[in-house]
Amino acid sequence: MFGSKKRTLLQSLWSAEILPPEGVTGAPVGIMFFQAQRAFGDFFEAGRILGGDDRHFIAGAYTIEDYRLTGDMTVTHYAGDPEPTWGQAQDVEFAVSATLDANVDRDVFMIVATPRIDAAQPMRLRLTRRIKLE
Repeated sequence: MFGSKKRTLLQSLWSAEILPPEGVTGAPVGIMFFQAQRAFGDFFEAGRILGGDDRHFIAGAYTIEDYRLTGDMTVTHYAGDPEPTWGQAQDVEFAVSATLDANVDRDVFMIVATPRIDAAQPMRLRLTRRIKLE
């Protein structure tokens, strides 16, 4: 069964914003949802990452081991002008990572998204819980 804190943390709808290096005000880039699909106690969980905005959709997968989230996501441009922060390609692949706190159910947490192909710097995404799903 899911560890209650981790389940509550991930089973939510999150708004996402890319933070500039200063980290004060970010650029909104849509929503993200972590859909848990597999769990083994408190130490391993896996699932899908889904989301998007009015110009892009996000699809990927994640795992959690020892409270460390790792995964991959692809941001696909489908309408209008592409958001420059995601890059100009039709599909941009990212490695994602975050450290989760086993004892705290947060309404905000950070993930790092590192582009897989070009030499761009990793970007920090601030996720803010908008709807808690049980």
